[in-house]
Amino acid sequence: MRDPSGREWSVKLGVEAQSEVTSSRILWAMGFHQPPQYFVRQFTLTGSDAGIKQEARFRTDLQPWHSSGAWSWAENPFLNAPEFRGLIAAQLILNNWDMKTDNNRIYETTAVSSPARRHFMVRDMGSSLGHSRQFWLFATLGTRGMQGSKTTSTTSRPRASSRRSRVTTWTSTIEA
Repeated sequence: MRDPSGREWSVKLGVEAQSEVTSSRILWAMGFHQPPQYFVRQFTLTGSDAGIKQEARFRTDLQPWHSSGAWSWAENPFLNAPEFRGLIAAQLILNNWDMKTDNNRIYETTAVSSPARRHFMVRDMGSSLGHSRQFWLFATLGTRGMQGSKTTSTTSRPRASSRRSRVTTWTSTIEA
């Protein structure tokens, strides 16, 4: 979609629009690069599908940055870096289960003034903050169940207390 000034925007309508912008802003606040995106409650579309549209995510590229391809969770230059592990932890916290290579982008610039030439970004996070499925990377890391699912039942069971401590601790088990 193009705005009146000619800038091109990617627009996502529906239930994922708000959670994607929220999750992107959280990643940005944690120090991870994110493309500019905005939540718009209502806008008017002209052209073939003209009319008033509700709740959309608008995302654009800013000059001089442009998307140059996708990056993989399994193969990237940051696999053992603390920052990468932090990004994985953020995905768990945000309950982003849709971690496909297609949802990640490498942004590049040729601007001489930029200290970095490439940024690796998680660009599509619309599945965050809601119902989840098990992502293969989380299974590889040894996490169990469906992280954060709001539709599962929770049961508690006591864990045996240590002889040194008389306090009994409780653990929760999520059952799908």
